[in-house]
Amino acid sequence: MPGLCLHINIGNLVLENNSHLASNEYPGSFFLGTTAPDIRSFTGQDRKETHFFDLNIHTPQDPLHNLSTEYPGLLSILSEVSPQSAFIAGYVTHLLADKRYIELIYRKYFLRNTDSDFDPNDEDQLVYNLFDRTLQFEIDRQEREKQEDLINALNLINAQNHAYNIPFINDIALNQWCGIMISIVAQPPFYDKYSHLMHSHLSKLGYTSDKISKHVNDYKKNIDDTFNIVTQENMKQFINETVKISINAITEQA
Repeated sequence: MPGLCLHINIGNLVLENNSHLASNEYPGSFFLGTTAPDIRSFTGQDRKETHFFDLNIHTPQDPLHNLSTEYPGLLSILSEVSPQSAFIAGYVTHLLADKRYIELIYRKYFLRNTDSDFDPNDEDQLVYNLFDRTLQFEIDRQEREKQEDLINALNLINAQNHAYNIPFINDIALNQWCGIMISIVAQPPFYDKYSHLMHSHLSKLGYTSDKISKHVNDYKKNIDDTFNIVTQENMKQFINETVKISINAITEQA
């Protein structure tokens, strides 16, 4: 899925459209919303609770429909000019970006067989999962190089109070998430954490350390191999279309 820096910079592009009054008025709330679904990495919530998307379902899903079904009326807040409305608008951009990445990038290019059970001994799938995580890492690293945009977003987040009374996110945890998220986004755009992050992500999928170690030492080759599968141009198109779809979704609800 897109990393935090990409989520924030997709938000930057959405804001440039000036189409949602609340997001223009309360950009700090909007930017926090673009990262908020990933609070699950801090709170331990199931993805379905924060992203309204079930990874076990391989047919197309609509997280906004799922959110509206579970919490009727919540998206109607987008019609208000309030910090909560801006936060929800940012949240929507995150949900749509993740949905599109799962369905149009991961499942199209990196998931070898949707009909078989996960096999941690399948080295071919391990390599493709490595490519997927390498793509996420490198795209987010590139977005991290846009330091001025990211620092501006973080300053705007810090300039606002964050209490939104969202039924599936605790406000205290959200403010704690703020600090954690900012420390992650503020890290420099280097490759020094590549191997550690690949081990961390792939081990959570069930791959053993010795199997992972055989594939993570040459990050430059991994990046080149990944972009031979999903090109930089593919990702630019993905980002641009995600921005358009997000703007349409926010303004339709508003």
